Amino acid sequence: MRETPSLLLVHGAWHGPWCWEKLTPELDARGIPWRTVALPCVGDDPKLLGGVAEDARAIEAAAGAIPGDVVVLAHSYGGIPTTEARFGANVKRLIYLGAFMPDAGQSLADLLPPGPLPPFVVDNGDGTTSVRPDLAVPTFYADCDPATAAWAVARLRHHNGICNVTKVSRAASWRDIPSSYILLTEDFACPTIVQRAVSRQADQVIEMTGCHSPFLSKPAELANVLSGIIEHMGSNGMRRSA
Repeated sequence: MRETPSLLLVHGAWHGPWCWEKLTPELDARGIPWRTVALPCVGDDPKLLGGVAEDARAIEAAAGAIPGDVVVLAHSYGGIPTTEARFGANVKRLIYLGAFMPDAGQSLADLLPPGPLPPFVVDNGDGTTSVRPDLAVPTFYADCDPATAAWAVARLRHHNGICNVTKVSRAASWRDIPSSYILLTEDFACPTIVQRAVSRQADQVIEMTGCHSPFLSKPAELANVLSGIIEHMGSNGMRRSA
């Protein structure tokens, strides 16, 4: 019997491993092993924050430390360093969840419509960005219950702004490894229109109705989607033919 691969959960900008706390019990209930990784780009001290390269190395190290097969699940900005990362043979599939999925030579900013920073982003003047408190809920947690949304807003931290304009040097991760894209239909943080464009690069696209953070608003539904992807993986990770 094939052993269930482990999910490596990669958070996005301003967030941390805490954001998966409602999803992980649902994964446990479905027998899906999981690990999290904390990206160096998020924190409180601007002098200590890493960039895309450091985030990619953290993801690589976390995936390499997991015994057996691994599926990497990247949310939002987490898709940038996941694309940059160099994975070992144990990584069998990538899942982009409402995530930026660049090609080589593209940055996060390159994937957005041209113009100023989105209104929910605050430039702190020290190289970091943060989220406007009054726009955090409608941007990230619009379909969460009020208590969950408030809990999440209180945990947001600074993000290294250089990450948004750093171009990935490679896209061999999703070019060489089978990929799924979970497209969120009412997303304003990683706009749904952007998701529809980049998701064409994935081998499989699954639409999920809702906003940016289904791991908080619909953890059971998201766990079911993830379980379905994992259950249908073949020995090669399930690559769709062109």
